[in-house]
Amino acid sequence: MKSLLFDSHAHINLSHYDEDREKLIENIFNSGLEHIVIPGIDYETIYSALDLSKKYKNKIFCAIGFHPTDIHKWEIDTYKKLKKIYFENKDYIVAIGETGLDYYWDKTPKDLQKEIFIEHIKLASELDLPLIIHTRDSLDDTLNIIENNKFKNTRGVFHCFSGDKDFALKCIKNNFYISFAGNITFKSANNLRDVAKYINLENILIETDSPFLTPVPFRGKRNDPSKVFYVAKTISDIKNIDIEEVIQVTNKNAKNLFSISKFI
Repeated sequence: MKSLLFDSHAHINLSHYDEDREKLIENIFNSGLEHIVIPGIDYETIYSALDLSKKYKNKIFCAIGFHPTDIHKWEIDTYKKLKKIYFENKDYIVAIGETGLDYYWDKTPKDLQKEIFIEHIKLASELDLPLIIHTRDSLDDTLNIIENNKFKNTRGVFHCFSGDKDFALKCIKNNFYISFAGNITFKSANNLRDVAKYINLENILIETDSPFLTPVPFRGKRNDPSKVFYVAKTISDIKNIDIEEVIQVTNKNAKNLFSISKFI
């Protein structure tokens, strides 16, 4: 029996899928996919992710958090509200995030991003959940904050990894997985392929970041979780190992990080 894929990061609750979401999800789970994690980026997407998690229980899971470019929506009682959401929906929530820092868009003050990121780290520790980390043009600050605000149970994943080999090793040392998305298939992504070749498969997750970062050979089209296969295939080619091994190990890694066994 072939192993099933685990898309550790997909936004299939966004409006890009409003026209055909149910049919798409049905096809996805018939195409060799076992689980999907949908990260929240604000209240609206947290609740829509929860709705899908409840509709497709034990197949779709969600995370709760505020994306760094959406923290203008964070309020004085948001920490408390997120805790309440978690305790009312514990059967569906596997992580805190996505959270982190994003200096690329340069719309949100860096000090405020850092402050709210630390709040997410504290919340993850309090609830004993992993973190889903977003970092763009902010690698050093992101890791420094984690290292300086680390608790005994701080752990997680750097989603859509963008660093080099040395940075990947630092993340792994701090109890974080490295997740590769569709951009590892891009012609320009030699640095990501170098990282994937260098680090152990036991430290890797795979994702689509749907609807974004559609892998080769589908660039220019909407991405969806079924295409996580092409991320797995690229990693198998890089490491010169059977794709079945990549699918099996990355599935196991994701289940371990998100403690899927306690839900099923």
